Amino acid sequence: MKCIKGNYIRNDYLCCSCGNGAISTEDNSKTCQECPQKYGANSDNTECIKCPLGTYSPSKGSGCFSCKGG
Repeated sequence: MKCIKGNYIRNDYLCCSCGNGAISTEDNSKTCQECPQKYGANSDNTECIKCPLGTYSPSKGSGCFSCKGG
């Protein structure tokens, strides 16, 4: 089974996405690495990128969220 980067292998047969706050940089990864606070994953989950203006990341691995006005 081939699980491309940006995903990880779970239970030796499921290929799952790392999600917004984590990445994998190699094919067939067994785990994902959490992005640091103030960073989220790019659209392919292969690189941590700084949260764009108007968003924030409250903790490591949480991903970026829109700021609410008020």
